[in-house]
Amino acid sequence: MNAVNLLIGPMLVGFLAVVMLNVSRYWVIRQTGYVFLLPVLIVGTALMHVVDAGLTALGQICGSDRSNWRLGLGSTTFWATALAIAMPAAANVVIGRGRSARLAAKWRGGLTECLLQDSIDFRSLVELTLKTGKSYVGFVLESGISTPSESDVSIVPIFSGHRDDEQRLHLTTSYRDAILEAPRDDDVLYQFELVLAKNQIVSARRFDVDIFAARFGRPLPPPA
Repeated sequence: MNAVNLLIGPMLVGFLAVVMLNVSRYWVIRQTGYVFLLPVLIVGTALMHVVDAGLTALGQICGSDRSNWRLGLGSTTFWATALAIAMPAAANVVIGRGRSARLAAKWRGGLTECLLQDSIDFRSLVELTLKTGKSYVGFVLESGISTPSESDVSIVPIFSGHRDDEQRLHLTTSYRDAILEAPRDDDVLYQFELVLAKNQIVSARRFDVDIFAARFGRPLPPPA
């Protein structure tokens, strides 16, 4: 029972620290087994030792006796849990979720996810082409980076069209006016949401309306 108790404390502390810290939260969400448990246990044990050392030093300064390990373990776990919550909260002020999501995408080599996350953070247009040749230009709502496995992507489409046999993009339908005329409300915006399976996307790139119209000589489609 004592061995179990000695593991529960560090695991709880480590789990809180790893999950709450923006830098690690997107990495850990797709890990399983020892790849997940080992870092959690290491982080939790380290924090427990730091707090225990601090409490011991404080006890020596104050002249208190911490020879009762059960009391010591309980107080160490409590203060380590508080530290596991406070430290990520302070670090997250410096490194926000958007930046952390991009770092997680780069660490995994997910350049598509990184591009999609940029669209969310900077409200930039992206063009997604599917295996069927269908193409969509729009703003990304969900990049799928915070899900445990291969996921879907949701966008608000501004234009849609297709790529021909030479992979030239032809935009045939515009949803821009309908979206612009809608009330400025997030719930209304989600009514235009289009969900695409990520495994059906063959290419993703940033899209600039002016460059497309001026440099490629193809007009934008009229409003639907």
